[in-house]
Amino acid sequence: MTSAPRSPLYILSAREVSRSCEEATELMELVAELLLLRSGSKSTRAPPLHPFSLSDNSYSKSRDAIVANTKGLAIAIKDLTRQLKDESFADVERTVRSISEKVTILIEATSHAAYITALSSDGTSPAKPGPIDQYSFAKSRLIISNTCNKFSSERGSTLSNDDMLELTQTIASNLTILRQNCQQASTAESIGELAQNQFSACVQSLDGTSSAFVSSVKGFLTSGRGSDKKKVAMFTVALAAAVNSVAGFAALPEFAGGVASFSTEGEQNQTEMLARAMSVVSASVQMLNTVTQLIDNKIGSAKSLNLGEKKISDEKHWQRLVSCTRAVAESCKMLASSIREHTPFVSPQGTPPIPRANQTT
Repeated sequence: MTSAPRSPLYILSAREVSRSCEEATELMELVAELLLLRSGSKSTRAPPLHPFSLSDNSYSKSRDAIVANTKGLAIAIKDLTRQLKDESFADVERTVRSISEKVTILIEATSHAAYITALSSDGTSPAKPGPIDQYSFAKSRLIISNTCNKFSSERGSTLSNDDMLELTQTIASNLTILRQNCQQASTAESIGELAQNQFSACVQSLDGTSSAFVSSVKGFLTSGRGSDKKKVAMFTVALAAAVNSVAGFAALPEFAGGVASFSTEGEQNQTEMLARAMSVVSASVQMLNTVTQLIDNKIGSAKSLNLGEKKISDEKHWQRLVSCTRAVAESCKMLASSIREHTPFVSPQGTPPIPRANQTT
């Protein structure tokens, strides 16, 4: 039986899944580099660059986040497999984003738990926060950049009004993170007056470009004209450029803060926990790469069918996907086991014994 030809919308929707996989992979790899690879290096170990505050998040909360998100990841992977078989590409795209979010939380929670575990050993001293939270800055920069790309010509042409509103809200929420960081740094006593003024100028730059972008979105949503939609794409380019410039400045080593010092035992415990989390990241990245290959195969098969040629088999990609999902599940089990094994002594208040100097963020 010959399969029916595929519509151009089918191919366009499939391409969006591939792009979503690329963006999800890029985000997971960035977060892993900042929180797993750098934290495990003696020469570049940075302060605890993660959203978990040592003053109001205990080890048990990190552990609970890991347990909850490993379970959520397993459910999302089952959904992903079913949606791929049904070729429900819009659902696949949403599930890919969900997988990326869950893996990101796993990385953040493990980084926090590993840091607490390392500090609970004797002979340690905590990291000193810098004027900028470079982790949240780098993460928001990437999210804004990828979101702006969705307004480009080919992708922007298929965006509905609801899509544009959702993307605009994503940009706005992450711009708020950048602005708050820059405003905080502009009054930091640990940097000179010149740097303070530069961070103030960064706030003005973000405000100006974001205002132009938001007004262009409102203009298009009101008029619906194609010419106004082109203006949206133009201002996203300017906004992305401003964000990249500000992010580059904020990422300078002079704004990173002081490094932590761990005992040999503490460093070994931290390294083992970070390695377990890195295994989850590697398996998840490989899984999404396989999804991309499967989607590319479907696009090629669709083009062949439209030319009256034979459908291309995707059996080997499905077999590889099954292996990847098993690898993700196994790495999650090993991570959960490592978190349980390295649980530090917990006081009656529910907090491990952390040096007093580390109680501020």
